[in-house]
Amino acid sequence: MRARGLEPTVEAYSAAIEACVLASRTHLAPRRVLEPSRKLAVELLEEMRPLGMRPDQRTYALVLEAAEAMTLQDTGLEGGGAPAWRAAVRMLEDLQDGGVAPDLTSLNKVLTVFAGEQRWAHVLWLLERLPSLGYRADANSYEAAVRACACTSRWEDAMRLLDEARRHDCAPKDPSTYA
Repeated sequence: MRARGLEPTVEAYSAAIEACVLASRTHLAPRRVLEPSRKLAVELLEEMRPLGMRPDQRTYALVLEAAEAMTLQDTGLEGGGAPAWRAAVRMLEDLQDGGVAPDLTSLNKVLTVFAGEQRWAHVLWLLERLPSLGYRADANSYEAAVRACACTSRWEDAMRLLDEARRHDCAPKDPSTYA
């Protein structure tokens, strides 16, 4: 940031991260344009730590969106990219350390990142922690969990999660979850 003449403040970093994520949202841009924007969003968040800066929940949500998109690329759903699950774990830890409560949307993005990178144990761990964080798993939560288990041939876990989702009246709506 300093090299670009910007004062490194939380607001400046947050604005830069938001610009990266907004630039990566278009589906019309080629992948060579989208990937660097998403990666830069994660890198900017990493730069904030050594400076002692604490991003807010919205900034974390934006970086999680970028990490989720990179994971979708990794799984072939959008065409290839870089692993993001470690960044998602760090973001969760940072949120907790900074006293910032993640919302369910952000937690579901973390679940999607874990699922996309076939980190089924991470998915199950976070899914079990949702109630202690004050949330009830929704259809998106279960969809990520079922997908993670199914992609790693953990069929019993996948079926158990589908049954649990149905009992809680929040079965995944995406038909590919059942494939």
